Amino acid sequence: MIAVLGRLAVGQITQQSSTPSLLETEAWITKAVENHASATQCTEYNPRMPGDSTVENLVAFDCHRAEFYLTFDGCAATLVTVHTHRRSDKSFVKQYDYERDKADNLRLVFNLADIDPSTIKTNPPQGSFGPLHTNTYHKNVPFMKVVFKTTNEKEVIRKVVQGATRAYDSSEIDPAWWDSLAFDLDYAPRFVHALKHAVELCGGKPSAF
Repeated sequence: MIAVLGRLAVGQITQQSSTPSLLETEAWITKAVENHASATQCTEYNPRMPGDSTVENLVAFDCHRAEFYLTFDGCAATLVTVHTHRRSDKSFVKQYDYERDKADNLRLVFNLADIDPSTIKTNPPQGSFGPLHTNTYHKNVPFMKVVFKTTNEKEVIRKVVQGATRAYDSSEIDPAWWDSLAFDLDYAPRFVHALKHAVELCGGKPSAF
């Protein structure tokens, strides 16, 4: 009897220790976001007619790229989004818009305890040049957005305009109750699972309604 109880106790300890801690989960999340969270969304102009390969009918584009960085201090989280805007004319001359970059760069500050774990979900996959399985001149790279919301939709996510790159040159704007990141298709479901685990470890609760 004692031996059986001993084996059960060891089994429970092993099972508990196999569950990642908050520190381990956050370390995985930070690395996954840095390596796999980004998306480019573009608009094509003057699409080339089928069978027409003349330079005059090549497609110009206007693109907006977002890269994400998510770090933690205990249950406090900081999500930085760095934007790059670029466009190309029919001669493939690329132009960058640094003022739009600075205006769109954001830093979000929130606590994992304020997030409703049931709201952490993926949106349907989409492509960098529009809906997937549509004809685009440029490669339509797929990505998937992961959305998260606060418990009871409380506006407790601080939003700060970053200014240039990742520097904390900022001005605060209205708080928010939700946000999202964009991921490789393979990593989006894994991120959802990890973020839910971290939120639950920090005491995040479902909304009342």
